[in-house]
Amino acid sequence: APDSKSDGWGFESLLACHPHDHSMQPSGFIEWKCNALEHKEEIAMKTDFMTYFRNSKLELSKVIFPTKPQVKQAFFAVFIVVTFVAVFLALVDLLMSSTLSAILG
Repeated sequence: APDSKSDGWGFESLLACHPHDHSMQPSGFIEWKCNALEHKEEIAMKTDFMTYFRNSKLELSKVIFPTKPQVKQAFFAVFIVVTFVAVFLALVDLLMSSTLSAILG
């Protein structure tokens, strides 16, 4: 049964060299296909720094940054939740310490 690492699903292997058409070869012989050697120009293009920065700028232009009111709303929501948790933990600590003090004398 084919899996995601085989030729059955149409995914190319991430390995530089992988077995290719081993079903067509005589038993015991596997032809190795090296993607890195066959696609040298394609690899050179992918490592081009200008292409990288151009694509980064394009992706950054798709980011939707929060507005000032959204940042304020998120800040106050986090502040309220943190304050509530801090007060709750302080009360639990006070209750436990007073209970242990009463038990131990």
